[in-house]
Amino acid sequence: MIREFLVGLSLLLVVAVGGVLLFSEPADRSLVDPFVSGEVDSPGEVGPGLKVTELGGAGSRSSIEPELDPALDSDPDAVVGQVFGPSGRPIDRARVVFAHKQFGGAALGWSYQGVIRAGRGADAEGRFRLVIEDGKRDDLAVIAVAPGCVPTRVSGVDAGDVIEVRLTEQFFVPGTVLAPDGMPARGVPVELFDPRGRVDGLPTVATTDENGRFRLRTPGEGSYSLRVSSALGGEYREDSLTINDPAEPIQIRLRGEIAIQLTLRDIDGSAVSGARFSLRRSRKESVLTASSNEDGVIRASGLALGSWEARVEAEGFAPLQRDLEYQGGILIEDWTLERYASLRARVINGKQRALPGAELRLIPDPGESFGADATQTQASDLEGLALFERVVPGRYVLTPEHQPGHNPTQLFELREGESIAEDDPMAILIEFGGGDQLERELVLRRHGFLNVTVTQDGRPVVGARGSMTRGIANKRTEVAALDLSDLQGLLVFPSVWMGEYEVEIQGAPDQLPIRRTMKFGRGGNKRDIELPMGALSGRVIGADGPAPGALVFAAPYGGKLRQLTTTDGQGRFELSGLEAASYHLRIELDGATPWVQENFQHPGGKLDLGQIEIGLTYTLEGQVENLPAADSLFGSLLSISDRNGRVVKTLTLSSDGNFQVDGLPAGVYTIEIFEGRSRIHQQRVELPNELESLKIYIP
Repeated sequence: MIREFLVGLSLLLVVAVGGVLLFSEPADRSLVDPFVSGEVDSPGEVGPGLKVTELGGAGSRSSIEPELDPALDSDPDAVVGQVFGPSGRPIDRARVVFAHKQFGGAALGWSYQGVIRAGRGADAEGRFRLVIEDGKRDDLAVIAVAPGCVPTRVSGVDAGDVIEVRLTEQFFVPGTVLAPDGMPARGVPVELFDPRGRVDGLPTVATTDENGRFRLRTPGEGSYSLRVSSALGGEYREDSLTINDPAEPIQIRLRGEIAIQLTLRDIDGSAVSGARFSLRRSRKESVLTASSNEDGVIRASGLALGSWEARVEAEGFAPLQRDLEYQGGILIEDWTLERYASLRARVINGKQRALPGAELRLIPDPGESFGADATQTQASDLEGLALFERVVPGRYVLTPEHQPGHNPTQLFELREGESIAEDDPMAILIEFGGGDQLERELVLRRHGFLNVTVTQDGRPVVGARGSMTRGIANKRTEVAALDLSDLQGLLVFPSVWMGEYEVEIQGAPDQLPIRRTMKFGRGGNKRDIELPMGALSGRVIGADGPAPGALVFAAPYGGKLRQLTTTDGQGRFELSGLEAASYHLRIELDGATPWVQENFQHPGGKLDLGQIEIGLTYTLEGQVENLPAADSLFGSLLSISDRNGRVVKTLTLSSDGNFQVDGLPAGVYTIEIFEGRSRIHQQRVELPNELESLKIYIP
């Protein structure tokens, strides 16, 4: 149990370190390390890049000598003890945990926060009892932590010991990180750690605030390492930082070579100041940000080589996003920002009256790359007006989404990457330029209906099913008829909007549906659909004779397979309502390999497939005469493939040329004989066949 606890606790030590973007005026090109320190001319220098600036407070250290509770009794199976705070009095918020060399021991740097969350708590008087598991009695240590205190380790404990743990008050090291231009560097991670991994409570990480300041928690006085890391590819490290109590503040000034210089302007050439610029290498890394100065200039230092995703946002301007490929040196570019456009749309009916409450959607043309967040939805007010603001320049479709009783403008589904045609009458296409303020008027007509009369062989079809599929704003929707067809074969579709639809009619459950593409206008629409008379029948034979209950599937035009019927007691089936077309057929029987025809061409009319054998297998045997001398490494090979070209069996022919292959289903097969890499014979056979044995002669 302790092992599981220690392993879980060690996982809490992972610290996520973000990135920092450094900005400065152009510096000496020879200084390529963004983490080289600034000049240090003080005798109080601690190391490269570190300088003592002022002293901090020590806090209260008054205390009394701790006294163990006399009621504590030793336990032969545990370590018992009491935790005292900096004042010498028992502390009731302590957490204690074992450390053992088998799981890291003294070399394991425990996380202070991890022990606080996961350690076992002492009682109100600081007393604790830790049971020792068998086999883990050597080189044990106890770690105790409490809020505001330095983690403390007591080593060399054993079962039966009664120990006293005295915690000392924790203190912090303040500091400041400055960018190369001397301004405070925000969001810089600063890490304090022990490179030997022998100090509890480390590493500790602090991130600078908007003023570049940070406060690092320390595990007490001593010599530590300080590291300033950046996701941009640089690192600063000081391995001889001495910390005393009270701690002296430190200051780090970063300097680096300029990597990117961008000038932001509007369409008129004026500088865009105060724009927010962000960079990131991947979605998992922190976003690095900065702002353009009064001249619209952004300078970035310390970038790692590779691909970056850049984004610029400014008040009143549409966002600009680009991919940057930084290969070193200075990347200098001018970017132009376009102002947002706007649209004032008015919705009216056929009598020129305003339609309030109509939902209008402004959807990016599929050929654009704005992203889903560029779509806007607005509802018309009492005057039928809807205002779209902050529109990113580009091509859009304006469509009324829904208005009861009216026909919204319709946009049919497009292929991926395909743009809307200019002459498409069903789409209102709008081109926005930067700063455009456009107006449009939309007329919504009342929708109509569709009556479909379904017949077959000149007679009405009762109980036929019908559905219509439409595409609206790249989203396909299926609308079913009100009910099954009546005694006159009538199917009724309400709320049919003007446009093009795909209508699907299925005459009976054992019939495949037919599909027709139709265009409808406003008002009432009537159509007559005559179902085809084609049929397909057959008899399924299994290993024990006729196969009742076999499942028969079919699909037209490469569509989705549907189970249409099952075989009767004599293994017979019949599918009706088929037209001359290509079909996918499949018959399934328990315990047998399915019978499949992937591209069955039905000529129309009635067609009987005869007997379809499922589950029966046959033996193909024979002899190959006049084989060449077996001078190749493997001799002659015989390969058997099915009608789809899939190899089902390959074997090496013996010197007498005899072969036998068992377990083949009925069907057409191709026999090929190879000598080395050369094919010397090819022959088609059908199983079952009338020949008891094949004779193949190689000329």
